[in-house]
Amino acid sequence: MRFIPLWQWLVAFFNQTGQMEIDDGAQLHLTPSAEEPPTTASNPAAARDQVESIYRAKIRDFQQKRDLAKVQQGTCYSYLFVSLLALAATFYLSFGTRLFSPFVAILPVLAALVAYGEARKRGRRVKNCERLVEMYERGLQRVQHEWMGKGDPGLDLLVSDHLSARDLDLFGEGSLFELLCDVQTPAGRDALAQWLQTPASSEEVTARQEAVRALRDRTDLREKLALVRDANASEYSWNRLRNWPTLSPVGFSDLTPWLALLLSLGMAGIAVWAWLGNLEVDAALRMAAILGIIEGGLALSLRSQVLLVLENLHLPSHRLESLRQICLLLEQERPTCARLREIQEKLHNAARKISTLQRLVRLRELRDNEYSFWFLFPLLWSTQWTIQIERWRQTPGAGFCNTSRFWANLRP
Repeated sequence: MRFIPLWQWLVAFFNQTGQMEIDDGAQLHLTPSAEEPPTTASNPAAARDQVESIYRAKIRDFQQKRDLAKVQQGTCYSYLFVSLLALAATFYLSFGTRLFSPFVAILPVLAALVAYGEARKRGRRVKNCERLVEMYERGLQRVQHEWMGKGDPGLDLLVSDHLSARDLDLFGEGSLFELLCDVQTPAGRDALAQWLQTPASSEEVTARQEAVRALRDRTDLREKLALVRDANASEYSWNRLRNWPTLSPVGFSDLTPWLALLLSLGMAGIAVWAWLGNLEVDAALRMAAILGIIEGGLALSLRSQVLLVLENLHLPSHRLESLRQICLLLEQERPTCARLREIQEKLHNAARKISTLQRLVRLRELRDNEYSFWFLFPLLWSTQWTIQIERWRQTPGAGFCNTSRFWANLRP
C-alpha cells in the first residue's frame, strides 16, 4: 500500500483548493472585448491589420505583466529568506539565551507564511501571462501566414476514400485543418475533422456562422479559456475523462453503504466510550475485534468493486478542476445566439455537480495520508466514499455524462 506523506498531501490539497478561479483573470486585468473595435469584413486587409495590432498590443501587455510578476516573486522570496533568518534568530534568543518568550517566534512564522503565499500567487501569475502570450503568438502566426508546418496536420483523421479532402488540402502540412486546429482534446480534433469532411445543412451552417460572429471579438473569453484549460492533459487522460461516465455501473447492494456506515459508527463509538472510561479496555478490545472481523469480511467482499471504481477514476479526478472551471465560465456567459444558448442549457448546473464529485474524491483521498490512515482504516473510510463516488456517477452523474461528452467536444 502506497502512503502519501503529510506535507505532500497538504501541498496537493491546497493546490487543488487554491487553484485559480475564473475571476482570477481580473488579476491580469483582462481587457473586455467590448472596448475593442469589431473587425470588418468589407476590407479584409484593414481587418487583418487591425487584428494584428490588437494581438501585438496584447503580447506586449502580458509580457510586461509577466516581467513585473517575476520581479515581485523575487521580492517575496527575499522576504521569505529574511523571515526564516529572523525565525532562526528568534529561536536562538528564546531557547538559547532566554532573552524573551518563545511566543515571539509566531511573528516571523506568520511573515514567512505570508511571503510564501504571495510568492506562489506571483508564480501563478507568471505562468498565466506566459500562456496568454503563447496563445496570442500562435494567433499572430496565423494572421501573418506563418503558421504552415507549425501546427497539427491531422493526417490521422483523413478519411481515406473521401471524394475531395485531398484536392481541397483539408489535411496535411499547410492545410485548412492545420490553420484552424488549436484544440486541447482528442474529441475536439475529431469534431473539427468531422465538420470539414461532412456536409452540413444550411440551418446548421447558419447557426455556426452566428456563433462565430458572436464570439469573434471575444478575446476576453478566449483568454479566460486559455487560463483554465489543462495544457498538460494527454490524449489518454481526455479519453478516460470522456468515457468515464459511460462505463458499465459497478454493482453495490443498496444495503452495503448502510452496513458499512453502521460498522464504522460502531467502531468509533467503542473507541469514544472506552476513552471516556465508560467501557473496560478488555471489553472494548473484544468488541472492536468482533467488529473488525466483520469489517474485514465486508471489505474483502467489496475489494474488486472498490479497486475497479478507483482505477476508472484515477485519471479523471485530475481533470475535474479544469472541467469545473470551464463549465462555470460558460454558465456565467450571456449568449446572444441560439447555438450558444443551446450550449449553456446543456451545461446547466454542471459546475455544481462537478464540485460535489471533487469533495467526494478529496474525502476519499484522506485515507491515503500516512497519519490519518490509522484512524480512518478501521472506519472503512475508503470503501464508503468510493461507494458514494460510484453512486454519484450513476445518479447525479447521469447529467454529467452528457456534460462531459459535450465539453470534450468543445475546442478551448
